[in-house]
Amino acid sequence: QVLHFHLMQLDGQIFLWIGGEKLGLDDLHVATPTRFDPLPCVASLRGEVDGNASSLSQKLSRRFGLMVFLSLNVPDIEGEMMLAVQKESTRILKDLLEPA
Repeated sequence: QVLHFHLMQLDGQIFLWIGGEKLGLDDLHVATPTRFDPLPCVASLRGEVDGNASSLSQKLSRRFGLMVFLSLNVPDIEGEMMLAVQKESTRILKDLLEPA
């Protein structure tokens, strides 16, 4: 399956769109770090409340210390494919935010 990654870096924020050939914004989550809890707060703006995108946005926000808007528009993504999406997202953000 072909996946597309689109990234916009904003001031203190990241918008990451991940999807297949069907373009759209059917899923949108935002995660933001907080000083009150080691895990970032997550809000679902569109899509499943406790889906893969919610978890991934929280992990990316925690890893990079930024507010992360994540739109994961891939139906029925599970297991190894989700792990590959997580690894590729982390690699892209690391290359952008942590210069060598």
